[in-house]
Amino acid sequence: MKRFLMLFFVLAITIAGLFLYNYKAETHGLLEPTGPYAIGTCVYHLVDKNRPEPHAKGTGAHRELMVQVWYPAEKNDLSKTPYIASEDIKKMVRNDLKEVFKAQDSELVFLDILKTHASEDAPIATTKSNYPVIIFSPGNGAPINIYSVFIEELASHGYVVFGINYPYLSSPVVFPGGRIIKKMPMEKLKQIWGVSTDDEVATHEQKLWAADIQFVLDKLADINAGDPNNILRGKLDLNHIGLAGHSFGGGSSIQACALDVRCKAAANIDGRFSYNADFDHGFNKPTLFIRNAYHKRDKKDQLLEQLKKMQYPAEYHEIPKMLHSSFSDIMLFITEPDPKKRSVDVLAGLQKTRKLVVNFFKTHLSGL
Repeated sequence: MKRFLMLFFVLAITIAGLFLYNYKAETHGLLEPTGPYAIGTCVYHLVDKNRPEPHAKGTGAHRELMVQVWYPAEKNDLSKTPYIASEDIKKMVRNDLKEVFKAQDSELVFLDILKTHASEDAPIATTKSNYPVIIFSPGNGAPINIYSVFIEELASHGYVVFGINYPYLSSPVVFPGGRIIKKMPMEKLKQIWGVSTDDEVATHEQKLWAADIQFVLDKLADINAGDPNNILRGKLDLNHIGLAGHSFGGGSSIQACALDVRCKAAANIDGRFSYNADFDHGFNKPTLFIRNAYHKRDKKDQLLEQLKKMQYPAEYHEIPKMLHSSFSDIMLFITEPDPKKRSVDVLAGLQKTRKLVVNFFKTHLSGL
């Protein structure tokens, strides 16, 4: 009898977990994209033969990136892609979420069954002859897929979004043939760069990410001229390119936009201004800064002082009841581990944030 009751209890907990997941998925899951377009997706493996990989010195390896693209597609009946397809990657992400966010198994069911709003290799929409481009960068340690709530929204509104996975910081990055590169530990990164502090590592890594973004900008022309996936050929509006990112990726986007005339506007979602840029003489690009409301006052004052020096007016918005980690898909499914911070309203915050991002790029990437 006791054994039966125990089995019944376990079964009840499992069903409750699935019910909770289904409730969350039906009510706000990844958030339904609000734009008029369906969404397609494809992947590119890009190798920069002009740059050695600094994290693999002495091996002869070149810097390489895995880039996933989301784009406006024709309405179709194609199946939607899994949120995470690879079992190996799913296991790594699950372990990371347990370690970082103390997530419970019942909260991680979404990794196994969640579908995105995108269809692989769907025909690109023919409403326009070409579409503006946005390059999106994740936070330090995060895979690009966990920003689907922003990326899918942008694609549904007519943008081609190139999402970069950065090897040795994004985790994990899967290359053709199943080769996987995980995030490198901080102590190892300090050895690689020959520095002693986390901020010094960040300075070097952000310069690298900015160079990576510029490399992707270089490759846009090649893809536009002869896309190997035969989807984006002639469909990229290279006169209207923006950069966006969260956290470390937000600062890297600002840095790259400052360096490259091809970038017309940049959005920084809850990231620093930049570890590298000195904008004492102003910054001549439209810029959007979105922050959570819990930043230390001195950090905010420092940022606002920098914004005053900008040659172009910058938008600044604080999103109430949001934490740094809330600006991604993940907090839609798992509970904030700190009881003192559980008053966050992730759904409302994400809805407001992605509306600000879409409106910003509609204003400043005038290809739409």
